[in-house]
Amino acid sequence: MVFAILGAHYAGTDATCFGSEVSLVDPKSKTLELRTTNLTLHDYLSIDETLVYSPHPSNKNHTLLKQEASINVKGLPLSGYLEGVVVGNIDNNAGKGRQAMEWAISNIKSEMEELAKTAQTVSLTAQKELTKTMQFIDTEPYC
Repeated sequence: MVFAILGAHYAGTDATCFGSEVSLVDPKSKTLELRTTNLTLHDYLSIDETLVYSPHPSNKNHTLLKQEASINVKGLPLSGYLEGVVVGNIDNNAGKGRQAMEWAISNIKSEMEELAKTAQTVSLTAQKELTKTMQFIDTEPYC
């Protein structure tokens, strides 16, 4: 489990907003759960979001993402309108999150492929050098 407090600028302002995130990894079930809540303005607007990444039950090459958010506006006028605006922002950002995850997976996959190629090249070079050394030892008289 990892707990973090995150800070970021919001909506092009100089104000820093804070949130907390708890990350849970379950190696047995191969799931990753992220729970996030806002800390800034929590007394007026609370957003609790949960993301769960899990293996697809019938396709091992796919991952399922379940996303839930609970939004509560307290003590402010037009609370229904504000909740709708927040829901719209979450919907827009959901696609960005998926794209970011796909980008990260793609980069990791490319790096792993490059690492595998490099390891294979190093292994072949080492085998050739070992063969040369063994041939040299077999042809040279011992002192």
